[in-house]
Amino acid sequence: IKRALVIIRNPMGAIPSFFNHIYEIKNHLPIHSERAPVEAWVEWRDKFAENQVMKYGKFVDYWMERFDKFNKDRPIFSYEALTDDIQGPEEAIRMTQFLAQSKGVVPIEEESVPCVWRAVVKYKDQIPDANKRRLNESRRRLDPSHHDSQRSGPTERPYTPEQLLSMVQMLDGLLQKWSARNTRLKEILEGYLSDVNEAYLVVTGQISPEASRSDGDASPHDVAAVEATDTGVAFPGQIGPFHIIQASMPHDMGSIVLTNILMGVFEPNADITEIQDWPELPVRQHGMMIPIDRTIVSRTTCSDILRMYKKFRPMFDEVFFVITNSGKDPENRFSDELCEYSNVLCLEQEELVYTNKEQMAAVARNVITKFRSNFDFFFGDNPELFDETKQSNAISRLEAMSEVAMRILDKS
Repeated sequence: IKRALVIIRNPMGAIPSFFNHIYEIKNHLPIHSERAPVEAWVEWRDKFAENQVMKYGKFVDYWMERFDKFNKDRPIFSYEALTDDIQGPEEAIRMTQFLAQSKGVVPIEEESVPCVWRAVVKYKDQIPDANKRRLNESRRRLDPSHHDSQRSGPTERPYTPEQLLSMVQMLDGLLQKWSARNTRLKEILEGYLSDVNEAYLVVTGQISPEASRSDGDASPHDVAAVEATDTGVAFPGQIGPFHIIQASMPHDMGSIVLTNILMGVFEPNADITEIQDWPELPVRQHGMMIPIDRTIVSRTTCSDILRMYKKFRPMFDEVFFVITNSGKDPENRFSDELCEYSNVLCLEQEELVYTNKEQMAAVARNVITKFRSNFDFFFGDNPELFDETKQSNAISRLEAMSEVAMRILDKS
């Protein structure tokens, strides 16, 4: 195979959708017409889910192993983006551009692609209700579960903690193996990993379930849209809107520590937000696009700080960058010149390493002290901004992160 277009989906949604397909065939039902009962799902899940998780990892490995590094003949798409109202048309254009490079393929004009995408993916919004049932029985269609699934029946597809940990291990293994080879795959899998981690915390009772917005075949934790986050942190009224971007090179292990410290101070109850290193710099939470002004802290592996500043600065009074560097190789570090800017704080990875709770607390206090000192021109000397409560929130996030990591290690 010289060229391939690869589509992957969150395993929490992909595995139940596959099971529904089996259920329809077994019961002689039209394809994409009906979901299996929950008890049938649980019985099948307990027999085959672990094997399906393993096959999911092998699928990704197969397509990554058969193409050279940075090979553009194997673009990767996420099912969630392809069926999303905002990203879907853009992804369809990217797909058209790839197919246009194939011999003998003459694509339609790019300006017509969004219309075709909507006619195929969102077609049921455009036809009279009286015709929908008839069309459902006569045509097989793309089944965008987050928006317009044609299947009827129960959407609950619960997993056991052990099955979710298996998914975490599989996704983490794929990230370690392939994230340096394909940035888009890395960002998609990171979004999936975040969803599965959250599902595990819900199932084990460590966090309260959030209101689900999913329908169709989607998992209860596949979030199609994210509302404005309640950060739980109040700031003095004289401080205008701001945003903090934690930037690091890929594989910088200290970056997630730094992200959780900053989020503990500024939005301790929020989920991690990512700025992806694509030309359009999309901002995503749970793998779905959100406006950047709905969050305070985001993280990225994009090294073009100036490009991000130019895009996001008009939305805020100030955008701050907290950068982690590691090693001595200039190719893997942000420039020293960049660190001289007043809205940039540079830290070394060694400053974020700890081996016990006392060192963890010291790391958090050191980061908060340096942040406060470096950006005092904006935040001033208000003690309420960086009091003991916010330091405690930062440490609590680090402790929660360590607990999840230990569970994964224990499982392995």
